[in-house]
Amino acid sequence: MKKIKYCLFDFDGAVVEGGGELLKSGIKSLWERLTDEGCQIVFLSQIDGAEPESVLANAGFDVTYRNITYGEVSALDFSCVLDKIGAMAEETVLFSCNANVIREAKREKIYSVGIKDSKTGNMLDELIRISDSYVRQYSELAAIERNIPLNRVSLELGGGRLWQISNRSYMQMMSYIIDTPNGDTIVIDGGNRLPDDAKNLKRLIDERGGRVDLWIMTHAHSDHFGSLLWLMEQETFDINIEKLCFRFPPIEWFKDKENGDAYRQLSALYSALERRGIAYHDLIRGQTIACGGIEIEVLGDCSNYENYSTVNDTTIALKAHFPKRDVLFLGDLAVDGGKDLLRYCPAEKLRCDIVQMAHHGQGGVKKDFYEHICPKICLYTTPDWLWDNDEGNGKDTGPYKTLETRHWMEELNAQASFPCAYGDYLFE
Repeated sequence: MKKIKYCLFDFDGAVVEGGGELLKSGIKSLWERLTDEGCQIVFLSQIDGAEPESVLANAGFDVTYRNITYGEVSALDFSCVLDKIGAMAEETVLFSCNANVIREAKREKIYSVGIKDSKTGNMLDELIRISDSYVRQYSELAAIERNIPLNRVSLELGGGRLWQISNRSYMQMMSYIIDTPNGDTIVIDGGNRLPDDAKNLKRLIDERGGRVDLWIMTHAHSDHFGSLLWLMEQETFDINIEKLCFRFPPIEWFKDKENGDAYRQLSALYSALERRGIAYHDLIRGQTIACGGIEIEVLGDCSNYENYSTVNDTTIALKAHFPKRDVLFLGDLAVDGGKDLLRYCPAEKLRCDIVQMAHHGQGGVKKDFYEHICPKICLYTTPDWLWDNDEGNGKDTGPYKTLETRHWMEELNAQASFPCAYGDYLFE
């Protein structure tokens, strides 16, 4: 995000009624850094009688700020807000969990970050759709101005290149691009249904002539197919997808497992594909898809979905055969799906030096699965907060199992790990 001078926080009911609890989750370090850099923090209060001072004091904060009071959300006038603080829209950013507030801010071309909270409810889809960026919780704001380096690594693939794309939003995702030896483009998953991630993917595809020769999606979660969905939802969609391949369980089964936002996003994907006239092909275990000098082998499919309790178990495992080395993609494969894959796929076929770690490197398959594979190079679709299991209170203070997986790889004598926490990667 660009350098900012004014940071607007929508000081809404969830913050007030939470007694400052929401504010404690990682936001203090962000405020301190912003004020150290000369940024003016401004609170916008839409709650009659709300006192930011008392809430901040109860949360233990001592920051410099200005308070602006305004009335009903529908009457917001961000032109007036900018006038009152003497700011220009291009040097201002707004944080809000209210889609109506963000909509009004964007009328004035203010960069707006949506934040999910307990009161977002059915407005979440709208919040994600209209925000310039989106975070799930205040702790993720600590990385709001992070720089994303490009790391070039020689893996001696023998031809072609593999790009591991880091998230531009603050949510985990999976996005890979393969530039084949013969100049074709393969996308695996693509990333989140969030503007920053989708726009970055579009930029990368445009650099390749706006054409994707083969687009494969590993399973039915929006941190994998969401960028394609977001792009199809825009007024103009000009990506030429030559072949789209995936295989998800029946949507009725999905609804029984995840009847909420995940189900709504999957339904929206099918609707958008139909509206755009994009056909898709099933991925079947045992098939091999050739594209531009690369072969993609389907090692597992979701045909056993009726025996699974989670969507992640239905992930389709893929092996990309580059001219000299192979790369194994596990998507979000979970424990039961991993056990099935070990049963019906010969161990020698699963063994692979270069492995994309299951479920962003945490909470996926167990150690015994990796013992069969014997990975030497570990690819983690894992942002910084997930890499260190840090949700705002320090390393390994969150609920995730990333550090455990990393320890497994050390015990298995893996040679190197490449996480999205360190930026984008170009493997050659």
